[in-house]
Amino acid sequence: MHVAMMSPRLFALGLGALAATLGLPLAAGEGEVQVYECHQGGKVIFSGTPCTDPGGDPVLEPGSARQRTLELDYSRPSAGQVQQAEKSAAALERQTGVVAEAALLDTEILSLETRIANLQTERDVRVSALNAQLAQGATPNDTPASWAAGLNQQIIAVTNNFNDTILAERARLGELQARRAALGPAPSP
Repeated sequence: MHVAMMSPRLFALGLGALAATLGLPLAAGEGEVQVYECHQGGKVIFSGTPCTDPGGDPVLEPGSARQRTLELDYSRPSAGQVQQAEKSAAALERQTGVVAEAALLDTEILSLETRIANLQTERDVRVSALNAQLAQGATPNDTPASWAAGLNQQIIAVTNNFNDTILAERARLGELQARRAALGPAPSP
């Protein structure tokens, strides 16, 4: 049986593993390996030695339903092919790292944009509630001027606190967006 060349490195590694498992020698360069396919007890067993029956006696009929000999032709990859495969694997690993980092940054950016929008909404709700209290006027126990001044100070404090947090988050968002832009466009599926 002749096996077509796939990825030279992977194919050679696969044959090497098969030969090592079966205890078969591998010659440098091109070669053939003889493997026996034995059908015993409903199982298929591959071996480097001829098949035996349950009593340990060899099966005498090659090609029978119980034994088949497979000739595996293979070629070991050249040093250049191995080097090219290693370069391709390294490039694929780098690309995978970039894709993973881009996905992580996209998730962080979306989360931060949502946080900023929530902070703005919360700020606006709190300021609106304070403005509604101011519009209702002072209670009989309060002095109107001091009461209004206190509410105005609360409105300013709430606005400033939220704005400071929002500005810091926007700066962080800008940094994430710059890192993401440096990675290039999102890969297509």
